Amino acid sequence: MRHHISEGGGILLDGVNADGSPNTTRARMDYYAHALGWSKAVNAQHVYDAGFVKLREVSLAYTLPKKYLSNSFIQNLTFTAIGRNLWIIDKSLPYGDPEAGLSSGNVQGYQSGAYPSTKDYGFSVKLEF
Repeated sequence: MRHHISEGGGILLDGVNADGSPNTTRARMDYYAHALGWSKAVNAQHVYDAGFVKLREVSLAYTLPKKYLSNSFIQNLTFTAIGRNLWIIDKSLPYGDPEAGLSSGNVQGYQSGAYPSTKDYGFSVKLEF
């Protein structure tokens, strides 16, 4: 949705009149709270494509070769590094993680009050006897 604010006052929203002619009627700017904020702006200004591409998890593991464990009671030893929520490669939603939200259930996709998402890193050691 594009809009035009000019020195003539008001705001000219893209669109057409009932007869199909281009909109030339300016709306009062005081109808649009906080420079077109959520409460009175055109709904289309707050709807985004829900598609995204994300590197959600990476796990790298290394198992120590058995020759290093031959004189030990340990059968296998594996080290693993894990990273989660590492990179949002592409998204349409500005300023947020498309998977963050208030809840599950009926408010899925409603992006208000969501906390910033975090990148999580972990490490594990697996011993087999």
